[in-house]
Amino acid sequence: PAPAAPGGGGGGLLLLVPETATHGGAASASWTKLLIELQNVLGSKRGDVAVLAVSPEPPEVHVRMAKHFDLKWALASDPTRAVLSALGLWSEEAAKAGVAMDRQSILLDPSTGKVERVWRNVQATGGHALQVRDYLDSLTSSDDQQAEAA
Repeated sequence: PAPAAPGGGGGGLLLLVPETATHGGAASASWTKLLIELQNVLGSKRGDVAVLAVSPEPPEVHVRMAKHFDLKWALASDPTRAVLSALGLWSEEAAKAGVAMDRQSILLDPSTGKVERVWRNVQATGGHALQVRDYLDSLTSSDDQQAEAA
């Protein structure tokens, strides 16, 4: 089933990050910025959405990162990239060939656990959190309109 926020509601957002950030630099800053932006935008406006971020970072890196940036989202460690590989987001061959793997966000329906929407090539500076919020808001307004019509 989809990760659900307390009280049900908006569903689960699965943020998939195939690269590691432990080396620091641009990838690390970008990954952290994206998590903070999601928390700031969705956390205050959409508390009904649970976010799970999956990356190859070891658990101790996630713990330090969550404490340092006061992150509220769940961070899942996939050091062997088994989850990322199963979803087609990582291949050792592509990585060795210098092919970049893209970050994706997947919105899961809380009642069915099925994929509701996929955002590919997620960038930290591209307004992704706002895109997710706007999409969730459109679902809520659609639900409200259907309830009023019934």
